[in-house]
This record gives sequence, structure tokens and C-alpha cells, in this order.
Amino acid sequence: MALSSTSTSSTTSSLLGQSVSEKLTRDNFLFWKAQILPPLRGAQLDGLLDGSRAAPTKTIDVEAADKSIKKVDNPEYALWVAQDQQVLGYLLNSLSKDVLIQVLEAKTAAQAWAAITSLFSAHSKARVTNLKMLLSTTRKGGMTAAAYYAKMKTIRDELVATGKGPDDEEFISFVLNGLNFDYNSLVSSVLGRSGTITINDFYAELLSLEMRLAMLKETPDGEGQFQSSVNAASRGRGGGYRGGRGLPNRGRTIGGRVSGGRGPGGRTGGGKKKESCQICGKGGHEALRCWYRWDESYQAEDEKSANAVASYGVDTNWYTDSGATDHVTSELEKLTTRDKYHGQDKVHTASGSGMIISHVGNASIHTPMHNRDLILKDVLCVPSAHKNLVSVHRLAKDNKAFLEFHPSFFLIKDQVSKRVILHGRCEGGLYPLPAPNIKAHDKLILGVQRPSSEVWHSRLGHPAFPIVRHIVKSRNLPCLAV
Repeated sequence: MALSSTSTSSTTSSLLGQSVSEKLTRDNFLFWKAQILPPLRGAQLDGLLDGSRAAPTKTIDVEAADKSIKKVDNPEYALWVAQDQQVLGYLLNSLSKDVLIQVLEAKTAAQAWAAITSLFSAHSKARVTNLKMLLSTTRKGGMTAAAYYAKMKTIRDELVATGKGPDDEEFISFVLNGLNFDYNSLVSSVLGRSGTITINDFYAELLSLEMRLAMLKETPDGEGQFQSSVNAASRGRGGGYRGGRGLPNRGRTIGGRVSGGRGPGGRTGGGKKKESCQICGKGGHEALRCWYRWDESYQAEDEKSANAVASYGVDTNWYTDSGATDHVTSELEKLTTRDKYHGQDKVHTASGSGMIISHVGNASIHTPMHNRDLILKDVLCVPSAHKNLVSVHRLAKDNKAFLEFHPSFFLIKDQVSKRVILHGRCEGGLYPLPAPNIKAHDKLILGVQRPSSEVWHSRLGHPAFPIVRHIVKSRNLPCLAV
């Protein structure tokens, strides 16, 4: 009987083999369990874990030659102990130090298994829930298609090990849900199929589309593959600028008349005539309370549009863009310092087109309210860009400022003092920086005409001329004749 016990013990050891490679930690119970159980089931020793193979009695009654009953050691008990301790050792060797401390007092495999499952039962349920949430919320983002698919499949494999994993069709739907706009053609193709698609075929199509997109992004601008530049700012961000458009309608058009809003010289909804400001042309306030009263660089909207068209013939404004990672301009003269760019990087728009960078430099935007310049560092000069973009992140970081966007205007404020550095209005859903690139004293040198005393008289709300002269002198305001 002893020989049989030794033989069975040796067989048990060979069936269990080496310990699992993934030791049990606080985060991988389900994965560890999936590795532990198959060898034990194969050796028919899993009953030692759940207690279905209870320990036999230590002794048994044996009838002697003289017909007397004697108690002797039970060989089945010795075999059970040998197998149980091997399974216990197999379990303990697969635990990390942190978990091993929790089960040191276990004397049998069943006791160790009960302690482990009790310790991780609530944790495993939470783990399954978290894995399901992770599978449904993971997005491709900046990952490659292969890396994204591998991450999703790893999550699915962990769920499969628990018996709660999704089937192939459901898994593919989760992967499609996390793809970005560039992969819409694949999403439409898979969802429009009458039959099912295998995981291998789906993965092959995913990689094929990624290669196609990479080829298109390398296509030089101007070959008809995509529209280049920042047209996305016009089409995708709030309705955009349209060529030849005048001032926006401030109310609803009913029967050829404007109602429900206020405009220069217009009427409010109550029919009472409301005087408009002589400085900015808006209603609702007087010139004495106008925001632009002391802003000598301010121009009315119609004057600004006329000057811009007459001087440049193109849109020269800087537009704030929260989605831009870098400042971008197509006008080399906007850069106060610049260097030729010799790298291979390109600027990619939402459409996927790549635009060549010719120079990198710095620029500044004057803010007349507090005589402080906004610095634009590492501006990319992209000749094929259609608009000049200011990255909101870089603007705030480099100038220690923060931006507030409101439906009709925006503010740039100092982070420490909270004082307004620059303010501007929303125009057609976009937020252009209002200040020109040259400073007030530079404009005087270039011969820009200074306001006359009559202009100041109008801006100050038509006070007596002695008051006008006093304010102009005391404030040192530019004036042709005082």
C-alpha cells in the first residue's frame, strides 16, 4: 500500500507540473484563477479545493488472526494528505507576497482556497464591472489601430476568463464604438453587412484602412485629395466666415423688417427708440460708459472691415482655437523673429491633409488696455493655411493667462491679478483677437491720422468743449487740435 501511495504522489506531482507564471496579486484574481484550475481538474484534484473530497479517517479497524479488532493507520488518509499538501504547495507558490500573508494559517488546500476566494469575491465582481465599463469607454485616440485593437482584445480576454466576456459580434461593436471620425467608412461597411464578419477579417480591414489613411496624409497639399488649411474652423466650428458677408443681422427678419433685436438707430421690442453709442454703434449704453471709450486703437466694425479689405484683401485676423496644438499662420510678415524650418513634420487638419511648414518663429499681439504684449512662441508658418490660428493652450501657458469664452464675447485675463488683458467679440461663431499687430505709437509713426477734437467730443458723449480739452490734455490723448 505504501508503494501505491508513493506512485500516486509522484503521478500527482507530474500532472500539476510547474507553478503558474502569473502570481496572484490584488488586481488579477480572475486571470490567476483561469490558470490554476485547469491543471487541478486535469489531475482530478479539484475536489480538494471545494471540500468534496473530504479527508478519510486516520485509522481503520482490522480483524486480526485471533478474531480480535485492531486499529491501524489508514493508507487512504496518508494518500489524501500527500495529495492535499501538494495542492496546497501548488497554490501557495502561485501567490504574491502580499496575498500569501493573508493565507499563512491555512493547513489544507481547502482552507487556503476558501480564504483566497473570500478575499477576492467582492473584488472580482467589481473587476468584472470595471472591465465591462472599460471595454465600452475605451477610445482609439492617438493610438495606432494595432495598439488600440490589442488593448481592447486584452480587456475582452480578461472578461472571457471570468465567463462574462462578449461574443465576437458584440466585441466588434465595442471596437467600432471607439474609432474616430477617420474610420467612419469601416463603421458603415461593417454595420451595413447582411451577414456577420469574423474577428480576423475585421482586424485585417482595420489595418488596411489605417494604411490607406497614412498614405493619404502623406499626399502633398493641392493634389485634390483634401481641402487644406484651416477651413475646418470655418465649416466645423460654429458656422464660420463666408466671403462677402456684411455685418450680422441682430434680430429676426419678419416681412423685410428687423425685429426682436437692437441695432444702431433701431428700436427695441417695445417700440421705444433707443439711442446707440456714438463710439461702438451699439445700443444699451451711452458713450460715457462705452468699453472702447479710452481705446485709441479701436475702430468701428465697418471701418475695420473696409481697412482690412483695402489694405490686405485677405483675412489677417488671429483666431483663437482650443483644438489647435500650435500657433499657425500663412503670413511670414507676422513673425517678428523667424527661422527656416528643415524638419519633416507637417500640420494636419481634421480632414487628414498634411500641410508643409516653411518657417518657425515668434510673434506678439499688442494689448492697449494695460500696455502688455501677448507673446506667441514657436509659431508655425504654413503657406497653404487659410486662417491664422492661436492655440488657446499655448497662449494661456506662455502668457500666464486664462481665457473666458462667452456667447457674444471673450476675455483674456491675467492668472494672478485676474485683470482683463484683452477682450474681443464673437464674430460668426469665431473668436478673433481684436488688436492689430502694430502698437499705437508705431501707427503714429506710420502716419495714421489721429482723432480730431470733434471725434473726442463725440466719443465722450458730447460734453462742453472745455471739458473735452481738459480730458485730452490730462489723459495725454492723441488729438489733431485741442
